[in-house]
Amino acid sequence: MTDDAVDDALIARRNRRIEAVRAQDRAEGRAEGALRGRAETVLAVLAARGVAVGAADRQRILAERDAAQLERWAARAATCATAGALFAV
Repeated sequence: MTDDAVDDALIARRNRRIEAVRAQDRAEGRAEGALRGRAETVLAVLAARGVAVGAADRQRILAERDAAQLERWAARAATCATAGALFAV
């Protein structure tokens, strides 16, 4: 039996361990998607306000994995005059 066939059989039988791994993968995917959405919101607010965002700043925003930091940036994006001001402490 090949590895794929074993995997398929375990999935078909809803193996408890396999289901736990799949559930964890789904949760991680949702969390990653939520972070990406927050980062894109920051960029959208800046774009709507006409604030220029360079490639490095864009990458920094998209790479951020701290949800609280993204929320702070989203609030600042509504009022900052420059992308640099978004990151000011």
